Amino acid sequence: MLPSKDERGFFKKAGKIRDREVYDKYLVNHPYCACCGRRGKLSRHHLVGGAGRSDEVCNLITLDLFLCHPLAEGERIANGNLVYEPLSFGQILTLKRLRFPDEVNLERLAELYGQPLPEEEPLPDWAGEMFSRNQRNRQ
Repeated sequence: MLPSKDERGFFKKAGKIRDREVYDKYLVNHPYCACCGRRGKLSRHHLVGGAGRSDEVCNLITLDLFLCHPLAEGERIANGNLVYEPLSFGQILTLKRLRFPDEVNLERLAELYGQPLPEEEPLPDWAGEMFSRNQRNRQ
């Protein structure tokens, strides 16, 4: 479902929720990076940030502080011969669906975003490989 439009034809943004308890507990309940599977230095990333930044489980995802979160924020990272390209919003949506399917609420995210969501996109090869390796190492 698409968000509603105002009288000028612009998509209306939904009201945001600031909930410190949800925000604080998110890392406790999600102790690994949804992209690379690492534990340790983690951060919460709002799928819809900016004016739509809302502290709801459907709008949060746990990411590694030093690699995956900067990529989700649009940074390109070079590490020796490896270059990690920024993660698109479509790739972040894919991560949310794959790692935390019970938390996905596309209708609410579209309301927060104020426009239709982009299509999900395939993840970079390194992400799946690194996630699998880090999950195996946890066991």
